[in-house]
Amino acid sequence: MNVAYIMRSTQYGGDLQKFIDVLPQEIEHSEFYSKFNYGTGLIPLYRNLKGFDIVHINCPIFAGFANSIRRPVVTSVHTLQPDESKYEYHRRFFMANYFERKGIIHSDKLLACSPFIAGRIKEVYNEAIEKTVVIPHSVSYLPLRDEPPTNPPIVFASGRLAVRKNFTEFIHLSKSIKKELPDVEFYLSGGGREYKHLSSMNDGSCYILGRTSTERYLELLSSSFCYVLTSLYEGDPQVVIEAMSVGVPVFTHNLGFVHGIIKDYETGFLYDTPQEFLEKFLYLLNSPMEYENIVHNAREYAESRPSAEDIAKRFVQVYEEFT
Repeated sequence: MNVAYIMRSTQYGGDLQKFIDVLPQEIEHSEFYSKFNYGTGLIPLYRNLKGFDIVHINCPIFAGFANSIRRPVVTSVHTLQPDESKYEYHRRFFMANYFERKGIIHSDKLLACSPFIAGRIKEVYNEAIEKTVVIPHSVSYLPLRDEPPTNPPIVFASGRLAVRKNFTEFIHLSKSIKKELPDVEFYLSGGGREYKHLSSMNDGSCYILGRTSTERYLELLSSSFCYVLTSLYEGDPQVVIEAMSVGVPVFTHNLGFVHGIIKDYETGFLYDTPQEFLEKFLYLLNSPMEYENIVHNAREYAESRPSAEDIAKRFVQVYEEFT
């Protein structure tokens, strides 16, 4: 079996690349990358697909012309454009929505990264649910930290500085909590179009670091007392699993994308308001035994996630449906 993988770039292909690297030896494959965002930019690549049995595309908007490939097309779905455009509307989302719909319709199989995304596919593209299967992301297990979190405690958040990540809330949290607990430190890591806006909101309560290296990110994560996910929308939040793997308790909103991952007071904490965050933060700060229980349960959950090798095998099972 010979599989062609199409990704936008090595950066955005990362979700798929780690599975390609551990495919069984009997699967021959090639990777193709495009700097273009939409289906039209991939047309030149389609000419190179002769001789391949399966085409696996890393994003539905790339699959807008999948019907012209004339061989089975499998598409990974990590997020949906109609959901993205609720938070960040600009002209490119009209194009993205258009090509995503075409890609969803013309793909032969859709691989949703979580039950939440599968549910959204059913709601937005009802006719596509019958060809959808859930194959979650795999997160490399990071080493469980040997040392306790630093003192004073660090509250950490990271990610692309985009509206849907809701980092304005993180800035507000830092301001309100430092009034009660001035020694607590807040760090925000990431780059993006919201950097200037967030910096203008900040009164010095939060260290906004901009883009950091992977090494610096892991250093901050490992030394943090807790990690906060403020996002309004995610597909399958890998950073949450990374924090759980390291042994850092996670605080997040009670939204669909964390169901089954964060169980309140068991594998992490759910909150709806800054006051609720403060109450649960204080509870954790003053309960070292409970802190260890959360760390233990979260690590167990992280280790229960399928490995990259497991997911590569599931990819092959999908491919075999077409051979």
